[in-house]
Amino acid sequence: MLLTEVKDKITKDNFYLKYCCDNNYTIAPDGEYFVRKYSLDYSKKVPTIVHADFEECKKYYKFHYSDSKVVVRSGLIDIRSLLICSAEILNKTGYWGRYLERYNFDDKYFEIGVGS
Repeated sequence: MLLTEVKDKITKDNFYLKYCCDNNYTIAPDGEYFVRKYSLDYSKKVPTIVHADFEECKKYYKFHYSDSKVVVRSGLIDIRSLLICSAEILNKTGYWGRYLERYNFDDKYFEIGVGS
C-alpha cells in the first residue's frame, strides 16, 4: 500500500494516535524503513491465560509489520510517516493503545512501543 493511499484513509476523525516521544532523532541512515511491533493480535480470539504463566502467553506474541515505510532524512524521523505506519499496525492487531511512546532502530526496522 502506498503512503499516499494510507494517508488519505487515516484522518483525525477516524484514528487518533499521539506522538509522545521526546524528539525525533535517530541513528538510522537516510532512507525508508518498515515499522514493527511485538504484540498479541487482539483482533483474534486468544485463550485466557493465567497471569503467572508467562511462557504460555509468549507463544501468542509475534511481530506485526507496517505496510508503509517511515522516512528518515538527516538523522530525523518524519513523524507523520511514523504515525501512519504505527496506525497500520494498530489497525491490524486491534490494539487500543493511542500513545506512541518509543521507537528503536535495529539496523533494519523501527520497532515501536505503544501505550494506552
